[in-house]
Amino acid sequence: MVYLALLLLCLEGALPRTAAAQFRSGDVRLVGGSYQWEGRVEIFFNRSWGTITDSDWTSEDTQAVCRTMGYFRPGSVKYTGAYFGQGSGPIHYDHIVCSGMEYNLTDCETGTGTRQSSHDEDVGVKCNTIDDNYRNGEIRLVGGPHNWEGRVEIFWNGIWGTISDADWGMSEAQVVCKQLQLPSEGSVPSPYGQGSGVIRITSVTCSGSEDNITQCSLSMGSSSNHQNDVGVKCGKGADDKHGDIRLVGGSYSWEGRVEIYLDGEWGTITDDDADDVDAHVVCRQLGYDTHYGFDRSYYLAHFGEGVGTIHLNLLGCSGTEYRLIECYSVSSSWAHNEDWSVSCLNDVPEQGEVKLFYSSYYSYYYRGLLQVWLNGRWGVVSDTAWTIEDTNAVCRQLGRNG
Repeated sequence: MVYLALLLLCLEGALPRTAAAQFRSGDVRLVGGSYQWEGRVEIFFNRSWGTITDSDWTSEDTQAVCRTMGYFRPGSVKYTGAYFGQGSGPIHYDHIVCSGMEYNLTDCETGTGTRQSSHDEDVGVKCNTIDDNYRNGEIRLVGGPHNWEGRVEIFWNGIWGTISDADWGMSEAQVVCKQLQLPSEGSVPSPYGQGSGVIRITSVTCSGSEDNITQCSLSMGSSSNHQNDVGVKCGKGADDKHGDIRLVGGSYSWEGRVEIYLDGEWGTITDDDADDVDAHVVCRQLGYDTHYGFDRSYYLAHFGEGVGTIHLNLLGCSGTEYRLIECYSVSSSWAHNEDWSVSCLNDVPEQGEVKLFYSSYYSYYYRGLLQVWLNGRWGVVSDTAWTIEDTNAVCRQLGRNG
């Protein structure tokens, strides 16, 4: 696998740049459906969009597609026989084997398309987006350190989506806070990271007197640029809520010691058994738009020791949870020199950056699956001809002793 990545790196300069440069290898889209959560499955590979055949397609494969698209609810439906119409161009894959837990379709086992495959076998999916607990127009704040601030998301036609910052200002922020029954005095627009999936509203204009954002002038639409997602900070409202988390001690807002609010006070979490899967749940709860495997765990109070209560120990997340308190854990009385820290992906990694996936600290050694970022995606490295010098070089790049 590493040899393929290195080959692509060498050929990069020889290939002409086209409009396809805006996409990355492994990007997935749904085409031909009536809604954005359904359609023919297409994947970007070798600088072109192509389809996937329905050979041996399973419900687990369907769920992996939907998770790649940002739809995590179970109950997605597969459609075979080019149900959403036949695609054109290449057929990139004719066989995929997924567990259903992947966050990117390229994490599944794949078989490349063959000349025998035809577009009348193009596979399609319909992702489950229905949530009967919410009504159109309801809003929530995501990704802030407190429940009165965060990225604004609105529920519409069965799914949550974000709002673009066109015409966004003080009046719009005041209406959001008023709708959430939080103090609107002192509310200000503020960014809280990029969302994922659908951008529901591309422009909103309020006078400030409205009680609900749906009473404002709205431009409904869709966009792929989550860099413009809006957020607000309301006047300080209710106290921190049970299960809220924050990152403390880092140089940036997306990194730091993990602290969780339980039983009326903030406390830390020990690093025992904590890994990158747990880090992904933290980053998702805080609202960072990250794919599985992009977020990192740090051990031994990497961002400084906390004070007060140590709330949790032996953390164990599956990676599907939306809040850290949904994960398995036990109460703890360990020392703060084992406080757990996390760094969330806030930007695209640099070419050649390395990391240890499922990293853990054991007997003073750091260990994990070595991955390298090449040409827009993480890949693993083969152990063929691997030497102790290679190991030492990786450790030095990670800032550890070899």
